[in-house]
Amino acid sequence: MASLSEPFAILGVQVRDGMKMAVDELNEKGGVLGRTLELAERDDKNNPNEGITAFQYPVEREGIVAAGGMISSDVGLAVSRQAESLIPKACVAQ
Repeated sequence: MASLSEPFAILGVQVRDGMKMAVDELNEKGGVLGRTLELAERDDKNNPNEGITAFQYPVEREGIVAAGGMISSDVGLAVSRQAESLIPKACVAQ
């Protein structure tokens, strides 16, 4: 997830491309725990509500296990609150 459209597109594209390079490098070394990684791109459009939607759908429908790349603090805060609400109670440290 990153701002791939204005006004932070120049930063978001660089973040996305860096994540692609990291995923490729990890996969060349055998992935993580023997499994290859797949990068799913989402544009948060520098909007907190768009960021929540861009995060929530792949978590609930596609089973992603990690997200990153948010450029805007507003988007990052909104998405982190949403992420916390989606964590099953059993996963929260006691």
